[in-house]
Amino acid sequence: MAAQTLEEVIAEVLELLDRPDLLSIARKRVRNVLKSCHASADFHRDLVAFTPVAVAPNTSESELTLPDNFRKLYQVIGFGSDGTQLTTPYVLRRAVPVRSYFGFVGGEATYFLSGGLLVLSHIAPVPTTTGFYYFKYPTFVVSAAVETLGQVSTDSWVLNQHSEAVLKGLLFELAKTVEHKVFMQSAGADYQQALYNMLTIELVELP
Repeated sequence: MAAQTLEEVIAEVLELLDRPDLLSIARKRVRNVLKSCHASADFHRDLVAFTPVAVAPNTSESELTLPDNFRKLYQVIGFGSDGTQLTTPYVLRRAVPVRSYFGFVGGEATYFLSGGLLVLSHIAPVPTTTGFYYFKYPTFVVSAAVETLGQVSTDSWVLNQHSEAVLKGLLFELAKTVEHKVFMQSAGADYQQALYNMLTIELVELP
């Protein structure tokens, strides 16, 4: 299937359902469908680096604000004053840490997610900066221009190269909403097949 824009996908689905009145709902649902496509696996294309942030000297804990497009954490990294990566890995905190006399967590450097924050507990020597790799969601832009008011666009590579998965997913979601029995039965299976085809092509083992 040739690459399509989100608006072209929406228009095709509404035509198949013969429900142009669902335009507003479709523009919301298509974003969820596209996010689900990206979350169907940890794609190397979605792996990005967060710019390292300075850590205050002699501190035992620091926080990083997660970006708006954050989906899943991959790796936390500390850097020394010379910019080299520290060898001590940050691991997921599974219990309340025990602090030493100097305030540092004993044993290992840890992290945990809290709302929109990444909370890091350091061990000596404390890194000069910390950063992380994460899997991102695509970015969506809703037009405010009069001639294109409400239209949605995105930077998603899934849409660019696997628009059939997005189309089948949106068709399935809207078919359930309006209880369209024909498409409820077929579109679900078609969506899963389209996802499988995408995974077969795109899935690459990460280091």
